[in-house]
Amino acid sequence: METPGSKVAAEEVAVLDGIDVGKRPDVASIIGTATFSHDEQYKNIDEFRGDVARHRIRRGCRWDWDGETGSRYAWRVAHTRRLCAAIPQLGRKSTTGFSKPRGRTVNFAGGEGGSGSGYRS
Repeated sequence: METPGSKVAAEEVAVLDGIDVGKRPDVASIIGTATFSHDEQYKNIDEFRGDVARHRIRRGCRWDWDGETGSRYAWRVAHTRRLCAAIPQLGRKSTTGFSKPRGRTVNFAGGEGGSGSGYRS
């Protein structure tokens, strides 16, 4: 899911290291899928800071961690698949899911199943 987020520049909240992330979308869109292999809890602030190349959270932004308040987890990505075209979010969304299930027919770009393979979820 790619969301409009706040209108601050991505560089203000993320460590991009020269990566072009493009313009933020005007509406939330589904841009691909990600499969996670496992999660790991950060044991301390040094471990969290040492993993910035993966989580990309800029020090001092609102998503930064002080090492004491709450817990932070690294979600390890096992596999990703990019869609050929973004699918704009339809209807209400929340952090726990959509208001009702709905299927979409999508085409993935390259990779698994070959370029343009149809997939119905």
